[in-house]
Amino acid sequence: MILKFLNLKGLCQRFTQAKEGDRLSDESIEQAIDIIEQQGMKAHYYLASVDHRENEELSFALDTLNAAGFIITDSSGALVGKTATKRITSSERAEALRAQFKLVD
Repeated sequence: MILKFLNLKGLCQRFTQAKEGDRLSDESIEQAIDIIEQQGMKAHYYLASVDHRENEELSFALDTLNAAGFIITDSSGALVGKTATKRITSSERAEALRAQFKLVD
């Protein structure tokens, strides 16, 4: 159990250092996304403060922690904010457009 924790801690440190260092190239990001999609996974952006823009202090705190690599949960353990898929399929795009469609009398 301690070994798993140390591995996770090291991973978090490398992730934080990578975020603080030079930005990854778009090509590197696209290659990494290609690899995870081949394994049936998707890359998402995490938008912590989306539902909390009315409270400027909270919004700033959420954005700050998000930029530092934190994922924020509420008192129930539910994710605060929203996620957005990096690449969406044509059917996902069509579904999103249908959800915005409104009939006008």
